Amino acid sequence: MRTLAEWLHVPIDWLRFGGDENGSVTAPPSPVFKSAELKLISDLQLLDDHHQMMVREFIRILLHANGRRGTNGAMTETASQNVAVN
Repeated sequence: MRTLAEWLHVPIDWLRFGGDENGSVTAPPSPVFKSAELKLISDLQLLDDHHQMMVREFIRILLHANGRRGTNGAMTETASQNVAVN
């Protein structure tokens, strides 16, 4: 649950109980992106589907080289494996 809470940027208690002590449900905080990150997302969306897939695969390769996990929690795949993009 801790990992899921980190991915969603919410407190673990929010995942367990869904609200505060009064029983009211609050929306999870939305992630905060830096200006450069927003620009990168915007640029990615301008690419055609094939080039977007290439960028995603390149990111997976870099994450794998750094020994980090992808957004789905699994170790990132190598370039030779064709993985569905979320």
